[in-house]
Amino acid sequence: MAVVIRLLGLPFIAGPVDIRHFFTGLTIPDGGVHIIGGEIGEAFIIFATDEDARRAISRSGGFIKDSSVELFLSSKAEMQKTIEMKRTDRVGRGRPGSGTSGVDSLSNFIESVKEEASNSGYGSSINQDAGFHTNGTGHGNLRPRKTRP
Repeated sequence: MAVVIRLLGLPFIAGPVDIRHFFTGLTIPDGGVHIIGGEIGEAFIIFATDEDARRAISRSGGFIKDSSVELFLSSKAEMQKTIEMKRTDRVGRGRPGSGTSGVDSLSNFIESVKEEASNSGYGSSINQDAGFHTNGTGHGNLRPRKTRP
């Protein structure tokens, strides 16, 4: 039976490979890593068995890319609700009545972030992995990285 674990504290530079590496030795089926991102660095991981999920929870407080992560028992319903809320949030970025699609709105958002960063006097690079996974789940964080001049 598949069990869902909620992960918090994932750094925005981490990806599915980093999560799978963190859970080395435990069985995560294909398509079992869903990165939400956001301010709290949220992700959901589906484990193949109860035993794998129990072992996964024991790794709470461990580090992924030098960032401490917390793990909690979750459910498919909570995961699907969170994914849908995030998808709705991203699609709804266009102005009301503008007719823009979610992809257009996301592109406009990225361009505005780039423009704002270039006007800030700081060097900036956007996380190239940010965007959506092929399964439609959110991934990464679109905040620019600031470096000292």
